[in-house]
Amino acid sequence: MKRKILMIVLFVALAALMFAAPVKIRFWHMYQSGPSKEVMEEIIAEFNEKFEGTIVVEDLGISFWDYWDKIRVAMASGSEPDVFLHDMGNVGMRASQGILLNLKPYLEAYGMSPEEIFFDGPLEMCSYEGGVYAFPLETDVRLLFYNKGLFEEAGINPDEPPETWTQLWEYADEITTVDEKGHYDVIGFNPIYGQSYFWMYVWGNGHSFIDDEGNIKVNSPGIIEDLTEWVAMVEKLGNEELQAFGSSYGWGAADGFI
Repeated sequence: MKRKILMIVLFVALAALMFAAPVKIRFWHMYQSGPSKEVMEEIIAEFNEKFEGTIVVEDLGISFWDYWDKIRVAMASGSEPDVFLHDMGNVGMRASQGILLNLKPYLEAYGMSPEEIFFDGPLEMCSYEGGVYAFPLETDVRLLFYNKGLFEEAGINPDEPPETWTQLWEYADEITTVDEKGHYDVIGFNPIYGQSYFWMYVWGNGHSFIDDEGNIKVNSPGIIEDLTEWVAMVEKLGNEELQAFGSSYGWGAADGFI
C-alpha cells in the first residue's frame, strides 16, 4: 500500500513538473546595439535552450543613458527585475536594504567558489557582511585608443598618438567638426564619454581621495587642481552639447573595441 501511495505521489509530482509553466526570469541590461547586443542574445538563447521547459529568460535592453534612472525607479517601487546589471559601488548599500539577494547559500549548495573565478578586488565590491550579492561582469581599465582614420583626415600622423594632455587637446581640436547648426558631428575627445569620470582623472594624475592616515579627503590641493582642470575640459566643449552628442548613440558606440 505504501509503495502504491509513493508511486502515485511521484507520478503526480512528475505530471506537475511536466505541465507546469517554465519559471520566467526577467533580466535587464543595456546591450542594445552592435556586437554587444549580438553576444548577449547568443548567451540568452543558449541558456533558454539548455533549460527549455523549466526556465526562460525574458530580457529587456535599455539605453545606457536611461538604464540607471529606470532601475532606480523600479527598485523604489519594488518592481525591479529578477536579474539586472548593477554598478559595483552600490552593491553594499542595496544589499543592506534587502534589495539584493545573498547568493552565498546557493553558491555553496552548488559547490561553486567565486574566489576561484573572480579577482579579489571586484569580488570584494560585490560582497557585504560575509555574503555575496553580485558577480563582477566588467571592471575598469583605462588606456588610450584612437581612430587612425580621423587622424589622417585631420592631417595628423596616425602613428604618433598624443603623449600629453596638451597634445591630446591640440589633436582633438583638429579632429572635432560641427554641423550647420553648430552641433557636434565629430568630437576629437569627449571627457565625459566612455566611462570617463572626474575621480578617474584624479587617480590618473597620481592623486588620491584618502590621506596617509586613511581618512577621506576631498579638498586636498591636488584634487582641487584636478577638479579645476576637469571642469575646464567640460566647459571647453559645453556640457549640454556633450550630453546631447552622447545620447544620440547606443551603448555600443562607447566601446572602443567595438
